[in-house]
This record gives sequence, structure tokens and C-alpha cells, in this order.
Amino acid sequence: MLLDLIKKRYSCRNFSSKPIPDAHMVLAALEHGAYSTWISSVDCERAGEIIGVRGYLVTNLIAFGYPETPKAATPQKPLEAIVFNEHFGNLGMP
Repeated sequence: MLLDLIKKRYSCRNFSSKPIPDAHMVLAALEHGAYSTWISSVDCERAGEIIGVRGYLVTNLIAFGYPETPKAATPQKPLEAIVFNEHFGNLGMP
């Protein structure tokens, strides 16, 4: 589990976590076959008490794990099927 911690001088209510490092960890874990979920709705003070973090606030939780049965890769769509020309719905590259 990844924890983002900040000094307790901040409040749970007025602190905004920086998600970019977390996103990089999620992508790196996925490259190694680990899946993750971002746990966004937490009582940061209570979460810190449960896991024994004193003097800090838990601002972000990401749980990582490996699936019991590996998933088959989803086939990649061709670029022409997902790129729009000038307006949404105009399929195909210019």
C-alpha cells in the first residue's frame, strides 16, 4: 500500500495531494502485472490511527496487488479508430 503523508500541521480538509507521483507508481506497478485502486474517500486522521502513523496525516491511499488469475491483454485499437479530425466524431487522421 502506498501512503502519501504530510506533517500534521495541515488539516485533512484544506490539503490537496499531488497526484503525479502516485500516477507514476500506478503505471510502473501495472508494467509489472500489479493492479491498483486509489482509495479517495478516507478519514485521513482515522486512517493514520489504524495503521499507526503518528504525527502525520494520510492524504492518499493506493492499494496494490496481483490478480489471482492474470487477465489477457486487450487488443489495441488502430490509431485511426480513436483519433478525431477537427471535431469529435470525425474519425480518421487528416
